[in-house]
Amino acid sequence: MQNNWLKMSENLGFFPTRIFLYWLLVLHLILIYFATIAQSGIIIYDGEENIEEFSDSELPFAQPIAKYGLEGAIVSADPVDACTKIASPPNITDINWFVLIAGNFCDYNTKLRNSAYAGYSAAIIYSLRGRDDRPVVQHHDFIANISGVTIRTSSGLIIKDNYLHSIDPRYRMYIFRNNAFSIITFVLLFAIVAGIFMLVMFAFLKYTMLFVAIGFFAVFLTVPLGIVRFVHQTHTFHESCLSTEHLRQLQTSRFQKGDPYETCAICLEDYKTRDKLRILPCSHGYHASCIDPWLTRNRRICPVCKQRVVLANEFSDIESDVHRSETAPLLNRNVPSFSYRAMSDNDNASSYSHNSIISETPRNSLIAVLHLGQNKDFRFLKMGYDITRFEGEVDEDLICPICSGVLEEPLHAPQCEHAFCKSCINEWLTRQPSCPVDRQPITTNELKPVPRIMRNLLSRLMIMCDNANFGCTTVVKLERLEVHKEECEHNPKRPVPCEQGCGLVVPKDELKEHNCVREVRLMLQTQQHRINEMQCAINEMRRDIVLMKSCMQECIRAVRLSNPSIPAVVEEVDDTIRWANSLQRARVTRWGGMISTPDSVLQTMVRRALSESGCPAHVTAELMENAHERRWPTGLSTLETRQSNRRYYENYVCKRIPGKQAVVVMAVDNSHMNDDMVLDPGLVMIFAHGIE
Repeated sequence: MQNNWLKMSENLGFFPTRIFLYWLLVLHLILIYFATIAQSGIIIYDGEENIEEFSDSELPFAQPIAKYGLEGAIVSADPVDACTKIASPPNITDINWFVLIAGNFCDYNTKLRNSAYAGYSAAIIYSLRGRDDRPVVQHHDFIANISGVTIRTSSGLIIKDNYLHSIDPRYRMYIFRNNAFSIITFVLLFAIVAGIFMLVMFAFLKYTMLFVAIGFFAVFLTVPLGIVRFVHQTHTFHESCLSTEHLRQLQTSRFQKGDPYETCAICLEDYKTRDKLRILPCSHGYHASCIDPWLTRNRRICPVCKQRVVLANEFSDIESDVHRSETAPLLNRNVPSFSYRAMSDNDNASSYSHNSIISETPRNSLIAVLHLGQNKDFRFLKMGYDITRFEGEVDEDLICPICSGVLEEPLHAPQCEHAFCKSCINEWLTRQPSCPVDRQPITTNELKPVPRIMRNLLSRLMIMCDNANFGCTTVVKLERLEVHKEECEHNPKRPVPCEQGCGLVVPKDELKEHNCVREVRLMLQTQQHRINEMQCAINEMRRDIVLMKSCMQECIRAVRLSNPSIPAVVEEVDDTIRWANSLQRARVTRWGGMISTPDSVLQTMVRRALSESGCPAHVTAELMENAHERRWPTGLSTLETRQSNRRYYENYVCKRIPGKQAVVVMAVDNSHMNDDMVLDPGLVMIFAHGIE
């Protein structure tokens, strides 16, 4: 039976060598297939069905794609080139939003930055055919809050025409890293192929050649797996170490007396003057000869604080493989340091570059997030006070568990009563809605100020002035710190008057560079600009007034034509206005001489004077009816109200009745007064004396 199987295998050509070659051919084809899949960086799918795949190229200065990829919906940029501010994504927060960007009118850095400002998670950029109006300049400013990839023009047009969220909201996009072909994939692949190979060998060669097949399988399975494992370990080693080229990107300085460093934590020797130090992003310094082998041969972490050494063009994930110490702050403090003179490897002095991400230092209480754009704007996040600034011991209940600093603007969660700095806990809750200590669920709305006793304990702590680095030796209570900072003579930002005669008040640190002529000229230009704006506003108001007058005249004309009695009424009003304008303006010097209840004889004399002055008869009758306090408005009807409103009398526009110690207060002349101080058409005030 065995010979029959051998003869059959010989007739069929299935010798072990040929079988192995067939097996290698099948394996090679499968590897090519999987490699082709791995090169594809974007997948469009609808539910469980993959619709289409596209290859992409990841931008090196953007946030790398996550290990397990990024999933979301895609919309087109508005405007499509994203060279200016673009519209925000739809208000749906349970998915990631990608933006499709077209055109070469500006550099990719600008497109990514505008996309990040709008709130997108990733940007997909493709070029427009025939639209190379402006060369694409690749900037190296690292953008840490958005991923970016480039695709072919044809791929971009296909996505734009078929797979946008506005076209069909069911479509989703999945972006994955190009090196997603892992060891597990190789193991599964070899297991499948090896199983098929063994079944074939068992079927044709049965027992005799089975051991030979197992031998071939063991050899050709072990060797590729060993190669894959070696490549993976080599890649991991390079990921965890720094190259010599990367070392040049780290800050170096020459040790000088007064620097905050004393002893190298690696060799345990004190620094000497002119020793070359390498400053890590966490602001810890070491001998360059000590730290360089550590970073290139061991791991790219600081020997003291165990923080990962992150360069300017890299992105450090929160869940990195670096093991943090138990006492490390929960939130990193990225603080710019200005106290060291940067030296290149050839010992040429150069100014310190603030484009890098600078990590934790225990002597500062601010977070400086990586600058955005060419204007080098920094966003500062204030955290707790540095504990080294306080005299004596600080109770551990007054320490923020997040930043490890003394509480500043403390808040606490009523459920667990753990206290945190206001800025620290707000920043923490943006990442996860739970207490950093016991993980109980909390929200921002649940946070309350700490009890009064804790606030009193904080206010009594003695703290050094913020300007200690500038020579201030004052130690004050924490509650008096802000007041002292404004008055501190060592405060570089304290406003001081210019001594050159311009009269301007400028910050103290800008006084040396202050140019009176330039500043005064700038101030005059600003004032002139404001004057021009006000003049334009006045001209517009005048134009509006003219238009309103013409509109009113048209309305009056239309009303007169529609109602025959209106012209007569208007004529009476015009006569009243003409008569009021003919009277002389009066000034009352003694409002206390007002006669609020004149007798009939006095009223008759005033009535005759009004008639002789040309007052229309119907107006004279109405004015004389309003000459007694019983007809006066509520603001003048009683002695008490007149005394309380006496301060408003000077605002009256009074016209004197000829030959009498009396005035008339017309409504047309006093439209600026309150309704409780005037009557229509007016009122008469008679005085014993005091009319000029």
